[in-house]
Amino acid sequence: GKNCQIDKIRKSDLETWLAAYEFGYASHTLYVLLLKALFDMAVNDRLLLESPAAKIKPKKLVKPIRITPSFEEFQSIIAN
Repeated sequence: GKNCQIDKIRKSDLETWLAAYEFGYASHTLYVLLLKALFDMAVNDRLLLESPAAKIKPKKLVKPIRITPSFEEFQSIIAN
């Protein structure tokens, strides 16, 4: 909340906040990068000694399995 002090925020708080939303893989990664940048600014400004977001890992992108037709199958699809 708005009354939360920055030095009281823990990694588990950030993970809980991220888990409260149903982000896709790409959006989850962007929010993790945002949190890291935000808390890195606090560390650079000497408001924190270390970032609670430093060890949060983004979700791995799931690579979909796509079946590619052979050239003959492609020709058949085009003919139809």
